[in-house]
Amino acid sequence: MTAGLMPSVMPHLPILQVVVPMLAAPLCFLLRRGTVIWAFTTLVTWAAFATSLALLQATLADGTIRYEIGGWAPPWGIEYVIDATNAAVLVIVSGIAAVVMPFARRSVEAEIPANQHSLFYTAFLLCLAGLLGVTITGDAFNVFVFLEISSLSTYALVAAGAGMDRRALSAAYNYLILGTIGATFFVIGVGMLYMVTGTLNIIDLSERVPALQDNRTVHVAFAFLVVGLGLKLAVFPLHTWLPNAYAYAPSVATVFLAATSTKVSVYVLLRFLFMVFAPSYGFMAMTLDYVLLPLALVAMVAASVAAIHQYNIKRLLAYSSVAQLGYMVLGIAYGSVAGLTAADPAPVQSRADQGRAVHGARLRHAAGRRRDHQGRPRPRPADALDHGGLRDRRAQPDRRAAYGRLHQQMAPDHRRPRRWPLADRGRHRRQLPAGGDLCLEGGRGGLFTGCPRRPGGARGAAVDAGADLGAGAGQPLVRHRRRVHRRRRANRRHGPAEGHAMSPSFLLAATLLLPLLGGIFVALTGSRPNLREAVTLVTAGLLAIVVYTLLQDVLAGGRPAVTLIEVVPGLPLVLEVEPLGMLFACVAGGLWIVNSLYSIGYMRGNDEKHQTRFYVCFTIAIASAMGIAFAGNMFTLFIFYEALTLSTYPLVAHKETPEAKQGARVYLGLLIGTSIGFQLVAIIWTWMVAGTLDFTAGGILRDKIDPVLLPFLLALYMFGIGKAALMPFHRWLPSAMVAPTPVSALLHAVAVVKAGVFTVLKVVVYIFGIDLLAETGAANWLMFAASFTLLTASVIALTKDNLKARLAYSTISQLSYIVLAAAMANALGILGGSLHIVAHALGKITLFMCAGAIYVATHKTLISEMDGLGRRMPFTYAAFLVGALSIIGLPPFIGMWSKWYLGMGAVEGHLTAVEIVYIASSLLNVAYLLPIVARGFFLPTPDPVPQSVGAAAAPRAGGIQEAPFLCVLAPCLTAAGCFVLFFYADAVIDLLRPIVQ
Repeated sequence: MTAGLMPSVMPHLPILQVVVPMLAAPLCFLLRRGTVIWAFTTLVTWAAFATSLALLQATLADGTIRYEIGGWAPPWGIEYVIDATNAAVLVIVSGIAAVVMPFARRSVEAEIPANQHSLFYTAFLLCLAGLLGVTITGDAFNVFVFLEISSLSTYALVAAGAGMDRRALSAAYNYLILGTIGATFFVIGVGMLYMVTGTLNIIDLSERVPALQDNRTVHVAFAFLVVGLGLKLAVFPLHTWLPNAYAYAPSVATVFLAATSTKVSVYVLLRFLFMVFAPSYGFMAMTLDYVLLPLALVAMVAASVAAIHQYNIKRLLAYSSVAQLGYMVLGIAYGSVAGLTAADPAPVQSRADQGRAVHGARLRHAAGRRRDHQGRPRPRPADALDHGGLRDRRAQPDRRAAYGRLHQQMAPDHRRPRRWPLADRGRHRRQLPAGGDLCLEGGRGGLFTGCPRRPGGARGAAVDAGADLGAGAGQPLVRHRRRVHRRRRANRRHGPAEGHAMSPSFLLAATLLLPLLGGIFVALTGSRPNLREAVTLVTAGLLAIVVYTLLQDVLAGGRPAVTLIEVVPGLPLVLEVEPLGMLFACVAGGLWIVNSLYSIGYMRGNDEKHQTRFYVCFTIAIASAMGIAFAGNMFTLFIFYEALTLSTYPLVAHKETPEAKQGARVYLGLLIGTSIGFQLVAIIWTWMVAGTLDFTAGGILRDKIDPVLLPFLLALYMFGIGKAALMPFHRWLPSAMVAPTPVSALLHAVAVVKAGVFTVLKVVVYIFGIDLLAETGAANWLMFAASFTLLTASVIALTKDNLKARLAYSTISQLSYIVLAAAMANALGILGGSLHIVAHALGKITLFMCAGAIYVATHKTLISEMDGLGRRMPFTYAAFLVGALSIIGLPPFIGMWSKWYLGMGAVEGHLTAVEIVYIASSLLNVAYLLPIVARGFFLPTPDPVPQSVGAAAAPRAGGIQEAPFLCVLAPCLTAAGCFVLFFYADAVIDLLRPIVQ
């Protein structure tokens, strides 16, 4: 031990490190003279600094120090564990406090009222004590306690700046809210780990968690811990509290907090990531690769750009801190020795032992290094709860040559720039010595290879195969699940390179990437409208080609699939093609071309603002629709379902009028509320009882849930799928009619509502299974709910004079055709409902585009004002007539076949009431659609029709005054599609037939 300190004091330095500033804090409050308080605080900080130096010297000379509070041996008691690394963190924290204090007096006197000086210094010492306690405690719950001590005092330090700027109060409040959320998440994660392991000791957690790495509670606990600590250390985008907190806090507080608070949080994150958990766990590897790494890259760039635009020097430096934290998180995300060396807030190289790696949370457990509270080495007692050697603490660092190389990587020369390991990713990305894991063991050693695997803690083969960090390679973004013999056939046809590049799995991933890349190019070409719209059309065309190429593979019996990311084991984001999804993708991909043509004519004809934003959001919405169509499980579908809602919200609010904003709020509130309040609950329930969310032929719930509970689970799904517009959760759809007509066409025909009813069919067919629903009668209530919606919406449509409002309620009614078909739970009903997706998409997009063309040419929206327009706009009204007849279900249009199969499904199920509902609804379709055409062709025009905006349409021979050419061409094309598909409906049925076999 260090000479010059009394032998009786030296063994208690770990506890004195925390207790001295904590006890000194209330004494500051009792002292009233500012100079005395400052001198006392300075003395305490320098005492803490001296203690830290002594502990660092002791750990470098004698190894890890363990101090048991109250003599209670861990894991039952609380212990402090100090090794060279966290001793270095102690030196950093206390050293900065000691350096700041001598210069704090004048700053505090200038920025803080005199009557608050004692409070400021009290909060400062409490914050220091909390940060020191977080650093050295070996108990997970104690980490939470000290985090809260430091956080609560930090809120007070930030608020102390209100004397200079009142914005410090709001900054402190925002920090308080987000910090409390982060602490709550952290303690929930700790509680879950305690629930499954029975211990809070970090060392014991590091030994028990490996045996439970496939436990779902451990996965959830990991997520809570990462998010909670991410809020504390201001990981982008959870950083919003930091700029204002640093900018408006007193200068002394800003200097101290910027240099210590987030850095300690980084250290805590390292401890939990690489001590309690392990990089070879599948869920952790995924988190590093696909969550922390991209967020770090965005933080580095976005925060640096934000700093450039700051005029307040403290805000500029605050955003710089966010960017620098991005560098640290990037190093952590690499999961390599080089990356962690760069990320570590306190890299130390022990010159006393060049063969020992000192990095991260190095808390060695070597038997000869353990000391009691009197400083005497002693062995660990046997533990009655030690099953299978889970608590073997004799692991020693590997002394092989490979370990020496590891030491050189982890403790680089101090003259090398700190960021070099990050830039050197190509060489060091997870390149550990072969055969070893990245093992940062709490209380036991630093980061070293060759960690023995204990009984009960062996990693699963699947996890090791998919996420082994010792293999020297990162995980691929896309993993193929195609059959080997199919890939070989492709290679024989096209050659190795071409066969791989154009494989169905590659094309499947391209259905997401193409629209997103198109959106980027649309944004880049926004200043050149012609080029921007050309990019939109090219992107839509390429997507259609990719989708119809996949269609050929599906018709040949192929089922391509690709895993994007595995969030947790057994819960991946996966794309997989099956017939029903292929149908939806063909509808969305094909109609996007037509809608894009129409959008160009409409947006230019009305001289709409923010057209670039409109087209970008459109591409994101189509990408989300593709994700929904090809989702391989319910989790993937839910993610893209939410993305579709968020991407269409700006489209609904596009006009930015008060009515548009109100309609958009209703749209977002109902769809997000139902999906999270009902659908997400149903998904979690399904995963708990079935153990999977994969879409499986015949369903996944048979014999997994009490039949009595099936109707309740089905209700959560049906009302949670708000896009299906089942009453009473239908109001979002009429409210969204404030959007431009191309958006209405997107909502009603291409993506949104079709995504809703498509999800209904997927849930019925692949989650419940039509046989299970038919046997239990769990969907009987749904027939009544769908029938009520179907008839009520049709009656309401009759009362609407606004053309788009009438078509909106018509859509609500038509969607319930499909929901009712799903509720019948028989093969013909499912086929009819699936075919009605196509029929309604073509018919309704035609009607909405015609309504938009009428508005562009005449600026009329009320049906009562459209008398005689059919003679002036014959092409538009002819297309409207075709769309109406298809919706009604008359030949020779595709709507006839979908209603035929729906009716046959009712007959097969002996559902006479459902037959009557379908017939009554078709008559109501006639009543609210055909009068629009009749008024346009046969009633006289009451007044002259004004010219369209921008003079895009001029009167031509015969008094014809159509909308711009593209506004007329698009509905004519979809009307022709209604006619052509009447003769090719059997091809659609052949595609769909496998889903009911």
